[in-house]
Formats: sequence, C-alpha cells, structure tokens
Amino acid sequence: MLLKILKSFAIVIVLIAATTAAGIVLPRPMWRDDPTPGDVRRRILVLSNSIHTDIAVPADADILARFGFLRDGALDLDDPNLRYIIFGWGGRSFRSSRASASTIP
Repeated sequence: MLLKILKSFAIVIVLIAATTAAGIVLPRPMWRDDPTPGDVRRRILVLSNSIHTDIAVPADADILARFGFLRDGALDLDDPNLRYIIFGWGGRSFRSSRASASTIP
C-alpha cells in the first residue's frame, strides 16, 4: 500500500516537473493571430520618477477624438507638437509645469 502511494506521489512530481519544464522551454504564445485590418495597437508608456507616475497615451486622431472633452479644461489638443496625452495625479500647477512632457520623442 505504501509503495502504491509513493508511486502515485512520484508520478505527480514528474508531471509537475514536466509541466514546469514545458512552460519554460516552449515559446509563448505558441501561435499568434494575425491582427485584423481594424486592429489598432498602441504603445502606452508608464512614466515614473521617485515621487510621481504618469500614463502616456499616443495622441493619434482616434485618441484625440475620444478625449476631445479635455479641450474644455483649456488643454491645447491641437498643438502640432503634441505626441502623447499624459494622465496622472496632481494639482493643476504641477501639471502645467510639466507641459513639455507632452512632446516626448
């Protein structure tokens, strides 16, 4: 009876080890779906320093349309140098002092 339990335990250990090895060795994902023509991918940045973290979203036409309400807050979304819309926590004076961050290369 003890031998049967040890054999079952050994099989479980081998299966765990084999699954772990397969997870490490096999590439992920094993297959990729080709993006459909309407599939838009964007690189969203997380900017941080020792006291603050921001999320930067590329300012393409679709994003500007979705966040057009920001114009009501006196933000210049029509600036030709605008590359990113940056979201974060902070007061208006703190945000205004970082206006140059909207032109991240």
